[in-house]
Amino acid sequence: MANVNYNDEIFATLIQQGKVIASIKVSGVDSIELLIKQIRTLASKCVGLVSVKIRNFSQGWSLCRNIMFDSRRIKAVKPVQLSLF
Repeated sequence: MANVNYNDEIFATLIQQGKVIASIKVSGVDSIELLIKQIRTLASKCVGLVSVKIRNFSQGWSLCRNIMFDSRRIKAVKPVQLSLF
Protein backbone atom coordinates (compact mmCIF):
# COMPACT_ATOMS: atom_id res chain seq x y z
CA MET A 1 0.00 0.00 0.00
CA ALA A 2 1.22 3.49 -0.79
CA ASN A 3 2.27 5.82 2.01
CA VAL A 4 0.38 8.99 2.84
CA ASN A 5 1.91 11.80 4.88
CA TYR A 6 -0.12 14.39 6.75
CA ASN A 7 1.00 17.29 4.48
CA ASP A 8 0.45 15.48 1.16
CA GLU A 9 -1.95 16.92 -1.39
CA ILE A 10 -4.28 14.11 -2.48
CA PHE A 11 -6.95 13.93 -5.16
CA ALA A 12 -9.61 11.22 -4.96
CA THR A 13 -12.44 10.36 -7.33
CA LEU A 14 -15.31 7.95 -6.69
CA ILE A 15 -16.73 6.33 -9.83
CA GLN A 16 -19.75 4.05 -10.11
CA GLN A 17 -20.92 2.55 -13.42
CA GLY A 18 -18.75 5.02 -15.34
CA LYS A 19 -20.16 8.11 -13.61
CA VAL A 20 -18.19 10.34 -11.26
CA ILE A 21 -20.09 10.29 -7.98
CA ALA A 22 -17.72 12.41 -5.90
CA SER A 23 -14.37 14.10 -6.24
CA ILE A 24 -12.27 15.57 -3.47
CA LYS A 25 -8.94 17.33 -2.97
CA VAL A 26 -7.55 16.75 0.51
CA SER A 27 -4.54 17.48 2.64
CA GLY A 28 -4.23 16.73 6.32
CA VAL A 29 -4.96 13.00 6.24
CA ASP A 30 -2.36 10.42 7.15
CA SER A 31 -3.92 7.21 5.84
CA ILE A 32 -5.86 5.85 2.89
CA GLU A 33 -8.58 4.69 5.29
CA LEU A 34 -9.27 8.25 6.47
CA LEU A 35 -9.40 9.42 2.88
CA ILE A 36 -11.93 6.69 2.00
CA LYS A 37 -14.05 7.71 5.00
CA GLN A 38 -14.08 11.33 3.83
CA ILE A 39 -15.09 10.47 0.29
CA ARG A 40 -17.68 8.03 1.65
CA THR A 41 -19.36 10.85 3.57
CA LEU A 42 -19.57 12.89 0.33
CA ALA A 43 -21.36 10.01 -1.38
CA SER A 44 -23.46 8.82 1.52
CA LYS A 45 -26.27 7.51 -0.70
CA CYS A 46 -23.95 5.51 -2.94
CA VAL A 47 -24.40 1.75 -2.55
CA GLY A 48 -22.73 -1.04 -4.48
CA LEU A 49 -19.43 -1.59 -6.25
CA VAL A 50 -17.41 1.60 -6.81
CA SER A 51 -13.94 2.46 -8.04
CA VAL A 52 -11.85 4.86 -6.01
CA LYS A 53 -9.00 6.55 -7.85
CA ILE A 54 -6.45 8.19 -5.57
CA ARG A 55 -3.56 10.38 -6.71
CA ASN A 56 -0.94 11.67 -4.30
CA PHE A 57 0.23 14.84 -6.02
CA SER A 58 3.00 15.45 -3.48
CA GLN A 59 4.66 12.04 -3.86
CA GLY A 60 3.72 11.36 -7.48
CA TRP A 61 1.87 8.05 -7.19
CA SER A 62 -1.67 6.96 -7.98
CA LEU A 63 -3.80 3.89 -7.38
CA CYS A 64 -7.24 2.56 -8.16
CA ARG A 65 -9.22 0.25 -5.89
CA ASN A 66 -12.62 -1.36 -6.25
CA ILE A 67 -14.66 -1.20 -3.05
CA MET A 68 -18.11 -2.44 -2.11
CA PHE A 69 -20.13 0.27 -0.37
CA ASP A 70 -22.77 -1.32 1.75
CA SER A 71 -26.05 0.21 2.89
CA ARG A 72 -25.66 -0.90 6.52
CA ARG A 73 -23.24 1.94 7.22
CA ILE A 74 -25.70 4.49 5.88
CA LYS A 75 -28.61 3.36 8.02
CA ALA A 76 -26.73 3.51 11.30
CA VAL A 77 -28.91 5.11 13.95
CA LYS A 78 -28.35 5.95 17.56
CA PRO A 79 -29.58 3.32 19.99
CA VAL A 80 -32.72 4.15 21.95
CA GLN A 81 -33.25 2.89 25.48
CA LEU A 82 -36.72 1.46 25.87
CA SER A 83 -38.55 1.46 29.17
CA LEU A 84 -41.78 -0.10 30.37
CA PHE A 85 -42.43 2.56 33.00
